[in-house]
Amino acid sequence: MSNVLAFPALEKTAETLLARLESQAENLEEKYVMLEELHGNLHDAEKEAECMEARYNEVMEEYAKVVGTENIPRILLEYSSNARIDINAETLEYVFTLAQDISEAPAQYSLGLFEENEDEEEDEKED
Repeated sequence: MSNVLAFPALEKTAETLLARLESQAENLEEKYVMLEELHGNLHDAEKEAECMEARYNEVMEEYAKVVGTENIPRILLEYSSNARIDINAETLEYVFTLAQDISEAPAQYSLGLFEENEDEEEDEKED
């Protein structure tokens, strides 16, 4: 005599799938709430960084007036949204401009494209 195994009824399968869907929907809802929170935090951080950058630019402008734009360490220019560096293709020089509106900027200096980086030279001397 053989045993006949009963296959799960369609109802049981539907209940199982429904339970899985409900669980996944709950997990998705939690994830969406978390993403919304993260998005808000990102927005707040961007606004804070924008304010910090504006203060940095003000201090950079004051510093440039005191020491001259040619004496600003290059690494500090990386954080200034008011610093613009263009390359003159004919002379192979960098042209640096620092101003709120680039068209207003009278102060410029040039750096040779193939000159050694003074900041790197100082770092090598310290090692």
